[in-house]
Amino acid sequence: EDEDEEDEDEDEDEDEDEDEDEDEDEDEDEDDEFNEDEDEDEDEDEDEEEDEDEDNEEADEDEDEEDEDEEADEDEDEDEEDEDEDEDEDEDEDEDEDEDEDEDEDDEFNEDEDEDEDEDEDEEEDEDEDNEEADEDEDEEDEDEEADEDEDEDEEDEDEDEDEEEEEEEADVDEDEDEDEEDEDEDEDEEEEDEDEEDEDEEDEDEDEE
Repeated sequence: EDEDEEDEDEDEDEDEDEDEDEDEDEDEDEDDEFNEDEDEDEDEDEDEEEDEDEDNEEADEDEDEEDEDEEADEDEDEDEEDEDEDEDEDEDEDEDEDEDEDEDEDDEFNEDEDEDEDEDEDEEEDEDEDNEEADEDEDEEDEDEEADEDEDEDEEDEDEDEDEEEEEEEADVDEDEDEDEEDEDEDEDEEEEDEDEEDEDEEDEDEDEE
């Protein structure tokens, strides 16, 4: 019996040892699974970080492209402004050249007149030059007459505007006078009503006294 009991105890001990070994194996499996999950989580975190880095790089590239586009637009605007300034300068230079040419023409014209006065030339040349000068004078007179007509038209327009303003002012004055008369009539009516009321009050008082 003792031996049987010892055998049973040994069997139980062996069973317990086996159970403990199984528990240890399960614990190790669980640790392995936990470690695997942690590794997977780390891998996922690394993937997310890589994705974020890629997204940030793309965003930076997009910003760089936008900055480059803006700089290009600014450069184009500056170029256009420079071109406009150059065109304006060219126009100013052309105007200056035209003025210089006009001055030269005037000087030449004056020199011709001086030469005509100082020198005795052929009558035909004098007549031709006189005719040319006369034509130029006629053109200038025509231009002066047109300018005078334009001035007259402007003055007429101004006079019409002044007349309209005066008529409007007169109408406003008439309206103000009408309003004043209406106010005076209203004041007179109110005074008459007040007087009538006073008369009635006096009559009532007289009646009460009687």
